[in-house]
Amino acid sequence: MSHTADLKVEILDLECLKASCEPLGLEFRENQKTHKSYYRNEECEHAIAVRGNSQAYEVGVVKSPIGRGWTLRADSFGGGYGLMDAIGGTTANRLRQEYSLQVAAKKIPRGFRMQRVLEANGHVLLRCSH
Repeated sequence: MSHTADLKVEILDLECLKASCEPLGLEFRENQKTHKSYYRNEECEHAIAVRGNSQAYEVGVVKSPIGRGWTLRADSFGGGYGLMDAIGGTTANRLRQEYSLQVAAKKIPRGFRMQRVLEANGHVLLRCSH
């Protein structure tokens, strides 16, 4: 039985999602039309895989049912054989945080310097200076 569910993430910028994958050891697979899950491959527009782990399930990037942007789907059975650790669990905390940082970084005007600061609680601050 599959345990595929929406990861409660709204994606509006695919370029920022792609950029979010590399720092987390993930690979964005553009135009891959299925993503790996426990029971069978599920349909998607694009997929996200754990780099170097061919056993791990994949995240499916699917068109949002509300017609704006994309949502993410993944199977959490058995921890997705490494997928859940890579993305930050069933809430995809790590992927959501990295995506948010990429979106914020895109909005910073030219000439500003960015610095990531990792806090003790695992949150990342994005500091900007001129």
